[in-house]
Amino acid sequence: MKAAPHGRRWLRWMIATALIAAFWYTLAPPQLGGKTTILLVQGTSMLPRFHAGDLVVVRQAAHYTVGTLAAYHYVPFHSIFFHQIIARVDGRYVFQGINNPVADNYHPTRQQIIGRLWFALPGVGSWFIFWRQPMHAALLVGALALVTTLTAPRRRRRMGRVEQKAPLGLAAAGSPGPWWILSGALATVAAASLAISGWSYTHPLTTVQSRPITYSQSVHFDYQAQVAKSVLYPLGKLRPGDPVYVPPVEAMTVGLQYQLDLRQGQVLGGTAGLDAEIVSTSGWHYRYPLISPRRFTGASTALSVALDPTSVLNTVSQVTDMTQDQLDTYQLRLIPMVRATALSHGKLFSAQFDQPIAFDLNKSWLRLQVPDTISLNQYLNPVSTGSSQYSQVVPNALTAFGLAVPLSQTRRYGPLATTLFLLGAGLAWWWGQRVQSRLDPASRIAQRYASILVDVDHLPFSPFERSIQVGSIDGLVRLALQCERMILHAKSGEDLHLYLLENVGESYYYVVPASASSPLPQAHLQSVESIPSP
Repeated sequence: MKAAPHGRRWLRWMIATALIAAFWYTLAPPQLGGKTTILLVQGTSMLPRFHAGDLVVVRQAAHYTVGTLAAYHYVPFHSIFFHQIIARVDGRYVFQGINNPVADNYHPTRQQIIGRLWFALPGVGSWFIFWRQPMHAALLVGALALVTTLTAPRRRRRMGRVEQKAPLGLAAAGSPGPWWILSGALATVAAASLAISGWSYTHPLTTVQSRPITYSQSVHFDYQAQVAKSVLYPLGKLRPGDPVYVPPVEAMTVGLQYQLDLRQGQVLGGTAGLDAEIVSTSGWHYRYPLISPRRFTGASTALSVALDPTSVLNTVSQVTDMTQDQLDTYQLRLIPMVRATALSHGKLFSAQFDQPIAFDLNKSWLRLQVPDTISLNQYLNPVSTGSSQYSQVVPNALTAFGLAVPLSQTRRYGPLATTLFLLGAGLAWWWGQRVQSRLDPASRIAQRYASILVDVDHLPFSPFERSIQVGSIDGLVRLALQCERMILHAKSGEDLHLYLLENVGESYYYVVPASASSPLPQAHLQSVESIPSP
């Protein structure tokens, strides 16, 4: 008679095993020996067929033909691209996004293709963004493990399985004790630790990241001349910002100071020069060097040269005479030609500065052209910032709650933490079993089924006269749950505990000795009949 339940149990195990095997075969990732990869679509390269947030499932295939939608490792960016195969050249595959005007500039090999499109779930990927974080996934696994531990029915010696659902909201019989709760909590933490450890093995220990090298270039322009004191120059000298009148200014000195500031690294040096360029509004221009490029070492250099403003105005006069264009206007631009080389984080990079200052030209003067949006000091002291990229191998880390733990440590200590938490869960479970084993049968029943028991001084009638005896307390509880009634509990003397379930037209009872060592003699059963009714 008991073979049927065992047969059903084995059948359920076989069905569950088959389902797990089928799930593993269809959805296991390559990192765990499977053939399926789940991808989240980002960007617009596959519009209008695929949109950002769609979930795409690709599966390894034996052959990939032109027109196939597939995913591959884009090695230069250390990422995965999901595009369409448009050609095959020299053993490599050419991919292109449906919405892209040109093909991808990287052509993967057969081994770099992850798989072809199996199926897609539009919009579903957005729901998985939150749970892609390892800590969130670990919390989910831990929560499921805790719920499973606390809600799963427990099997104890001399007791069978009890249905946990009660009709019409009757409280389920059996509640976990403190040791079972502690065991479940430790098992939950162990499951979370195992999930994090497994996640760490699906990601590389290091990754290549591009980091910026920021720098700043500053230049100080200066022009001056010594002249006779006059109403034009009361101090007897030309200062930066003053208009240059010709005469009395016959020659002036143009100076340039350059500085390269680098936060981390060393400026090796470079070349610096100064060009002059005369331009007109009609488009004519004439450029010539004032200082030919010369080498310098370190992060700064200074240049100085004599400029003849009379020669500049004579050139403009010659152009005007030749073109007969009296409406054309001219400018003189002083253009620094600086190239500097620096070393930072093991990478050489170059910085360039060629921002000019300009003078408006008239027949007898030069005037500095300062924009209305900036001051004279800003115009003569321009600052330029720039950056260069360098690659750096950095360890991958698990980040949670503001803390970053390298994956190498996660792999090293994750299995150890899982083992320790499992041992703790097992120890808590063993101690709970030990505590339970020291209780007498009535105390175990009271602890497990307190929500469905009612303690009374006397039973309403002697159960041996008209009640049906059941073989276990679990059977009586099962009947109580089906009938939606409470179980009456009374003690007969110092030896027996009686449990009675009354129902319409029938009643059931179960009796246990007061202690596990005490037998249940027939003499005690006969004495129960003398229990007085209230």
